[in-house]
Amino acid sequence: MSISDKIISQLGSIEGVKHFLRTDTGVEFRLPAKVAKYGINWIEIDFDKSENLYLFTAKKIRGNTVTLMDMHNGIKENDIRGYFNRLTGL
Repeated sequence: MSISDKIISQLGSIEGVKHFLRTDTGVEFRLPAKVAKYGINWIEIDFDKSENLYLFTAKKIRGNTVTLMDMHNGIKENDIRGYFNRLTGL
């Protein structure tokens, strides 16, 4: 199973996700506007092989402006969905 497949299986179904990208180290996707807390509309989840943990990055993108809203390293595989829920309110 690939890293992106593991992340997807942990996240489960998320309604309205757009521009879903699988990367070599994880996944990136866009959330619908004004759905998540704090205006977060872009999520990146990457796997750090050396630590065997995940890095979450949450951004708010408006036009050409990108604002880093949260970055957290050290998420365990079985905590992916819980952290996503706390971060976005979804």
